[in-house]
Amino acid sequence: MDMTLPPRERARRGRAMLAGNFIGPDGPVARDDETLGVVFDAIAQSADPRSVPAGTTVQWDFSDAEPWHVALDDGAPRAVRGAAPDPDVTLRMSLEDFGDVVAGRSDPRQLLLRRRVRVRGNPRLLLKLPRVFG
Repeated sequence: MDMTLPPRERARRGRAMLAGNFIGPDGPVARDDETLGVVFDAIAQSADPRSVPAGTTVQWDFSDAEPWHVALDDGAPRAVRGAAPDPDVTLRMSLEDFGDVVAGRSDPRQLLLRRRVRVRGNPRLLLKLPRVFG
């Protein structure tokens, strides 16, 4: 969570993520635009783009929801609803699996091995994603 935000805004975002089951042991996850916007904004704000080239784009292509992508610019990574014109890496999965990864209920490597996450794009960038998104 971006600690430069005012405390009330951080609390609002935390409640949205908790109510949407992106934090905690429960599921299913929320599918509304507001909650997903908070989640992807948190992902973008916590990203460390120093280990990838400027302008790198990572897209989440959900099988059961609209796609989202994060543009990793040097100064300000940003989350955008919708498909990117030319993403460098695309992660295809269900929104439920994504929520389980965000909440720490699932290991993304296990989902990849079980083919519940499909990856397309630059394999070198894929290997750098754990450093970017910690």
